[in-house]
Amino acid sequence: MNIPAPADLVYTYRETAALLKTYISAVRTLVREGRLKHVEIGHAHLIPHFAIEEFLRKQATTETHSERRPARLRRVQSGRQSKKEP
Repeated sequence: MNIPAPADLVYTYRETAALLKTYISAVRTLVREGRLKHVEIGHAHLIPHFAIEEFLRKQATTETHSERRPARLRRVQSGRQSKKEP
Protein backbone atom coordinates (compact mmCIF):
# COMPACT_ATOMS: atom_id res chain seq x y z
CA MET A 1 0.00 0.00 0.00
CA ASN A 2 1.41 3.37 -1.02
CA ILE A 3 0.79 6.39 1.15
CA PRO A 4 0.54 9.57 -0.94
CA ALA A 5 3.23 12.18 -0.48
CA PRO A 6 1.96 15.50 0.93
CA ALA A 7 2.31 17.13 -2.51
CA ASP A 8 -0.20 14.60 -3.89
CA LEU A 9 -2.85 15.22 -1.24
CA VAL A 10 -5.98 17.26 -1.81
CA TYR A 11 -8.23 18.75 0.84
CA THR A 12 -11.84 19.81 1.08
CA TYR A 13 -12.69 23.38 2.07
CA ARG A 14 -13.39 22.15 5.61
CA GLU A 15 -10.03 20.35 5.87
CA THR A 16 -8.21 23.36 4.41
CA ALA A 17 -9.90 25.66 6.92
CA ALA A 18 -8.76 23.36 9.74
CA LEU A 19 -5.17 23.35 8.42
CA LEU A 20 -5.14 27.16 8.13
CA LYS A 21 -7.00 27.57 11.44
CA THR A 22 -9.67 29.73 9.85
CA TYR A 23 -13.31 29.54 8.75
CA ILE A 24 -14.64 27.66 5.74
CA SER A 25 -16.06 30.94 4.43
CA ALA A 26 -12.54 32.43 4.49
CA VAL A 27 -11.27 29.53 2.37
CA ARG A 28 -14.15 30.04 -0.08
CA THR A 29 -13.27 33.73 -0.32
CA LEU A 30 -9.60 32.96 -0.98
CA VAL A 31 -10.59 30.56 -3.77
CA ARG A 32 -13.10 33.01 -5.25
CA GLU A 33 -10.49 35.80 -5.26
CA GLY A 34 -7.97 33.48 -6.94
CA ARG A 35 -5.55 33.67 -4.02
CA LEU A 36 -5.83 29.92 -3.32
CA LYS A 37 -5.75 27.47 -6.24
CA HIS A 38 -8.25 24.65 -6.39
CA VAL A 39 -9.47 21.87 -8.66
CA GLU A 40 -13.03 20.86 -9.40
CA ILE A 41 -13.87 17.20 -9.77
CA GLY A 42 -17.56 16.88 -10.46
CA HIS A 43 -19.23 18.97 -7.78
CA ALA A 44 -16.29 18.66 -5.39
CA HIS A 45 -13.95 21.61 -4.98
CA LEU A 46 -10.60 20.36 -3.74
CA ILE A 47 -7.46 22.23 -2.77
CA PRO A 48 -4.11 20.55 -3.50
CA HIS A 49 -1.47 20.51 -0.78
CA PHE A 50 0.96 22.45 -3.01
CA ALA A 51 -1.61 25.25 -3.34
CA ILE A 52 -1.77 25.67 0.44
CA GLU A 53 2.04 25.76 0.67
CA GLU A 54 2.17 28.29 -2.19
CA PHE A 55 -0.46 30.48 -0.53
CA LEU A 56 1.40 30.45 2.80
CA ARG A 57 4.70 31.21 1.09
CA LYS A 58 3.16 34.22 -0.71
CA GLN A 59 1.58 35.44 2.52
CA ALA A 60 4.91 35.23 4.33
CA THR A 61 6.75 37.23 1.67
CA THR A 62 4.10 39.89 1.01
CA GLU A 63 2.95 40.63 4.52
CA THR A 64 4.87 40.47 7.76
CA HIS A 65 3.13 40.50 11.10
CA SER A 66 4.46 43.96 11.98
CA GLU A 67 3.10 45.46 8.74
CA ARG A 68 -0.46 44.29 9.28
CA ARG A 69 -2.94 46.58 10.98
CA PRO A 70 -5.81 45.17 13.00
CA ALA A 71 -9.10 44.98 11.09
CA ARG A 72 -10.68 47.64 13.32
CA LEU A 73 -7.93 50.12 12.44
CA ARG A 74 -8.39 49.46 8.72
CA ARG A 75 -12.11 50.23 9.03
CA VAL A 76 -11.61 53.38 11.07
CA GLN A 77 -8.84 54.72 8.86
CA SER A 78 -10.85 54.05 5.71
CA GLY A 79 -13.74 56.07 7.16
CA ARG A 80 -16.12 53.15 7.61
CA GLN A 81 -16.79 53.13 11.33
CA SER A 82 -19.33 50.62 12.55
CA LYS A 83 -20.69 52.82 15.37
CA LYS A 84 -21.91 56.38 15.03
CA GLU A 85 -20.42 58.79 17.52
CA PRO A 86 -22.75 61.25 19.33
